[in-house]
Amino acid sequence: MMTSTNRIKYIDLGRRHTWLMSGALLACGVALACPCRTSAQAPQGGELTIESLAAPPVANILPVTKAVYDDAVRELVTANKGMTMLLEAERDNRLADVTPNIFTTTHGALIGVRRRSSWLTEFGDPAGVELSRRGNALMKRFRALLTNYNNTSRKAQAFLENTTQPFGANANSRNQQYAQAMRLAQAGKAVETELFILKSVQGWMPKIGLLADIGHYTKGFEQARLIAAPVAQQQRHQAGQEGLAALLKSVWPQVPAVLDDTDKVVAEIGAAGQATRGTEQMDGPAAFSYLCRNWFVTHENLQKAEAVEMALSSLEGNSPSERLEQIRTERKTLAQRMAQGLAELVRADSNRATSETFDKYLATAANLQIRATSGALRELDRALLALGDKLHQNRVSALGEALDELLYWREKSAEARAKAQAREYPSAQAALIVAARSASGLAGLLPAANLGSPDQSPRFLGSSPEVVTLVEPGGKRITLERVGPSTGATRVSQLHDRMFATMPSNVELSEPLELLKADLLVSDATPPLTLTTASSLAAAQAGCFDRCGGSVKAIYPNSLIVTRLTWPQLLPLGPPLIEDVPNFQEQAVLQVDLQPEWWQHSHFFVKPADASPQS
Repeated sequence: MMTSTNRIKYIDLGRRHTWLMSGALLACGVALACPCRTSAQAPQGGELTIESLAAPPVANILPVTKAVYDDAVRELVTANKGMTMLLEAERDNRLADVTPNIFTTTHGALIGVRRRSSWLTEFGDPAGVELSRRGNALMKRFRALLTNYNNTSRKAQAFLENTTQPFGANANSRNQQYAQAMRLAQAGKAVETELFILKSVQGWMPKIGLLADIGHYTKGFEQARLIAAPVAQQQRHQAGQEGLAALLKSVWPQVPAVLDDTDKVVAEIGAAGQATRGTEQMDGPAAFSYLCRNWFVTHENLQKAEAVEMALSSLEGNSPSERLEQIRTERKTLAQRMAQGLAELVRADSNRATSETFDKYLATAANLQIRATSGALRELDRALLALGDKLHQNRVSALGEALDELLYWREKSAEARAKAQAREYPSAQAALIVAARSASGLAGLLPAANLGSPDQSPRFLGSSPEVVTLVEPGGKRITLERVGPSTGATRVSQLHDRMFATMPSNVELSEPLELLKADLLVSDATPPLTLTTASSLAAAQAGCFDRCGGSVKAIYPNSLIVTRLTWPQLLPLGPPLIEDVPNFQEQAVLQVDLQPEWWQHSHFFVKPADASPQS
């Protein structure tokens, strides 16, 4: 945790302001005057750490926005570097000694961040929302530093007299730039006009970057801006619509074709015990695995499609759209029909199945179960139980009842040990999201407890650095729900209450796993016979946990759209989680970088400090 001497005060995080801006300055994203409060309430205090400036920006999702996004991020890096030096100087009471070029370079970069982020928003790219808030927050803090510097530094006064005044006296070059901007605008080159104006203003910053009000210099662009801005905005809007529509088409799977193929596979297995796809001939268990893979892939592609449609419908102003409703209906239908199809396949193959076949079905179904929502595979469970009883003279049902009692008490023991950690490891929801709000509820993120209310969904109300410092995550201990299977060196929790976590996957489970196997009467020679026991073992082997407690290393506020698009595995197989809000572009997610310290499996608890993990 940072000490108080390493913190920089930042007032009014996330509160709304009315900025008094001239039309000319709107073209450059530069504020003319100090913000006027829209509320008579006293400001809510927050703190901005120098380290928080490194919070990564939200990624862009559209190929057409890559150049604009890359330039915005490049300028953000420059702005962050300058702001870090200025904040350190302020902290150490040496701001007056800073050279003017640090201010002028930072000023130019911030103008670029704000302008380019507004262009990204016009494209409908979610990255624009957070970058815009970040640019505004940094500019506000920068202007306070600039005022202090100009009032106290002899270097500032010398710069204004020796550099800025001579620049102002020579208008010939600026007049040529004003005329060039007008020629571009009148020629219909709207986007080129806006870029030319931005680069011209940034080019002046080494001369005028210490001025709080540069309207005297930018007003010459006003007429060109008025011509170009509406046209450029419409062009970006159209390009964004076309880009998002193309992206949606590329990721939206043909769900009816997948379901039709499922029905055909089941019919082929029932008729001949084999199904052929391409050059591959599949028996029952192989066909079962084939359908499971289809479900995984289609499910993830539907997640991506929903994310893209969130962006598209928000850009079009009709959220939620009919397309979004169709995608959600297809997700629900897919979950129901695939679960049903898998159960029907097991039944269709029951007359040919052997004990070896049953073991294969059960192993694949167990790996499916640990990725599905609770109750999604009830019909498949019944089909497997019936097949097991048929092959093992009704012993599977009796064994299942006996083992269910054992697993019940194991579960209670694991839950009790996890609950004993609650004081040291509160829920992530309580520790992080609820912390990201001020007394007025208008700072950073609003809590996920009120999902469903358009005004109370977690969304960007401040920039990522502001959210990070409101939460003060470093070293906090939290509990996260629903940790999914590990992939390589990283384990990821499911998206729950607008939060998910990444963490190392190096947890030693050999001892609790062997104890669980012994209790369940399972060995290499005697595999599990019920889906419940097979799923319990599969979850342990894959590293799936009900809960995980650990210390927060960092948090990264992210866009809901970007998260759903780039992490489709965060939502389990099964019926969809529905969120309807007026504008998905502003909706936020917290990604937590966690150092795990204990894990709760459904049927055991592990804490590395324990000399002997207990069930």
